[in-house]
Amino acid sequence: MVEYSIKPVGSTASVTLVDPYQQIVYNRDARIETDTETIRAAHTATQQGEHCLCFTNRHNTPQQLTVDLQYRVGGSAKQAGEVAKKEALKPMESKLQQLESTVVQIGTEMRALQAKEAEMTAVRDSTSSRLVWFSVMTTLLLLVLKGAEIVYLRQYFKSRRMIQ
Repeated sequence: MVEYSIKPVGSTASVTLVDPYQQIVYNRDARIETDTETIRAAHTATQQGEHCLCFTNRHNTPQQLTVDLQYRVGGSAKQAGEVAKKEALKPMESKLQQLESTVVQIGTEMRALQAKEAEMTAVRDSTSSRLVWFSVMTTLLLLVLKGAEIVYLRQYFKSRRMIQ
């Protein structure tokens, strides 16, 4: 059992499996369209010996490919049938991926809202402290003006000899 994916997404590679007698038992051009897509292949060996799995870059321009490969030795035809059944899970996997992306998006929006809330709290606190200082300064200014008015009126009435 072989499961592989090729990166970067959209790259094409030729995958070839060769038996110990140098005969090609599996050959496929592989192209991965999403980050989570993998390709599975099963082969039952009839000869004992070294089997070679070769990945060949199919791009005309030099491009580095990365291959993620998982393999299992000692499987049976029954397990190959299980892989075929797993292929039927593709629609469910895509639905789960959609749900996962929705959850990630909700989490991102929640963190953005929390950051916005923290910013608004900071603005509210800053505005509140400025308002307190403005109120204190206004009150002090009014007290100073009232004191100056009292002193002026007292001097005025003393100069007119209305009070003593």
